[in-house]
Amino acid sequence: MANYSQGLAKVELAPLAGDGGLGTAFTELGSTSIGSMSIANEQGETTDIFVEEKTDPVISNRTSGAMRVNWEILDVAPDTLVKLFGGTKTGTGTIADPYVYTLPDKIEAKDWTVRLTDSTGIKLLFARLNVFPAFNWVMTKADAGKVTLSGTVLTPTKAGVKAMTITYPGS
Repeated sequence: MANYSQGLAKVELAPLAGDGGLGTAFTELGSTSIGSMSIANEQGETTDIFVEEKTDPVISNRTSGAMRVNWEILDVAPDTLVKLFGGTKTGTGTIADPYVYTLPDKIEAKDWTVRLTDSTGIKLLFARLNVFPAFNWVMTKADAGKVTLSGTVLTPTKAGVKAMTITYPGS
């Protein structure tokens, strides 16, 4: 069993199942910008309840913070943009009829089942990740146009499905 998780080998997205369960029709989302993938829990909140007679709280309620998955991809192909942003792609991709991508009037987040595989074979599966895409199109020789993806792990809508699972490779 892997003792360490390091690097990113693959990011895959699948539409949620019709019943709200795990998506299974995964397609790879390509070309993750180096150093951009992060998975982190935000700090939760603590609400302390005090009474007049004591200086310390008598009750302390804690809530967990949201788990966020953020990354950037360098793939700005029309099909990728349609998948992430919506909108339309027209044209045949020829010189006479080039592809034209048109953004939708309103960009919205979309729920996906997301599977991340690290370089050691560990797989992190997010049953329902609400992903919001944004352009980060840098036009310099030192960088490239990117799509920034910000995801929030949400509670699955199907009973019995866990929000996140981690699968370790066999030895």
